[in-house]
Amino acid sequence: MKKAIATLNILLVLVAVPMAIAQIKPSESQQVEKFKQVFPLVQQKKIVAFKDLDWCKTFEYQKGQFTNNNIQKCTYDFDQKQKFRGFDPQAQKDFDQITRSLSAPKVQTLEVKFNRGTIASARLHVFAGDVNPICKVIWSCDVKTYIYQPGYKKLPAGLGGEWHEKMNQDWYIEWQDWN
Repeated sequence: MKKAIATLNILLVLVAVPMAIAQIKPSESQQVEKFKQVFPLVQQKKIVAFKDLDWCKTFEYQKGQFTNNNIQKCTYDFDQKQKFRGFDPQAQKDFDQITRSLSAPKVQTLEVKFNRGTIASARLHVFAGDVNPICKVIWSCDVKTYIYQPGYKKLPAGLGGEWHEKMNQDWYIEWQDWN
């Protein structure tokens, strides 16, 4: 009898945990809708780069380029000709505002290109552990980047360990296998 109850408990966990995760995890189209709601703020403040990592916060927008860490270590993927400096109070307030807007799941990096004052393309790199809670436990999930590129014609060719998934005429996902 105890064995049967233990087996039943294990089966319950195997069924309940994935169902709970499915309830927590928003669909890809829900994510895109959420990101689209942030675009007016991005456009208003002319945000071209944003990075929010535990050890590095970087923000490049209409008021300048700001970082909280060593320039070479924290801004390696940004234009090194730019003059990054520590956050002033207004930059910190603006950074915090976009950070709140890009949470759940947490967007680690945002890169935006503008054309005549409007967003021409954007890349939103998402922490896998916020998309799928089990990733925080097993540390073996793929990395996901949502890419906004209006009217793209075909998906880019994937490089080793990278593949793409169409969402709609303006959005696709780039997956990277980090295992």
